[in-house]
Amino acid sequence: QRTQGRAASTAVRTQLWNYFKAKEKAAVLQGELSRTLEATANAEKFMKIVRKYTSFKELTPTLLWEFVEKIVIHESAARYWNNFTH
Repeated sequence: QRTQGRAASTAVRTQLWNYFKAKEKAAVLQGELSRTLEATANAEKFMKIVRKYTSFKELTPTLLWEFVEKIVIHESAARYWNNFTH
């Protein structure tokens, strides 16, 4: 009787453990799915713009505005290299 109770208790703990691990994995997969869907939407948006402007003759401000989301400029590393002796 006691052995059956321990076996049942162990089985319940194992099932709970598996349940929580599956929930954790599901949350990770949901996050990956969300990132993938967002990337797909961004790619589709980009391809729509590309199709619209496949044969442009000059780079206009409007065209540039649609293709470039942002420009990031970092401080030049050359400034720091001048402080070191080679």
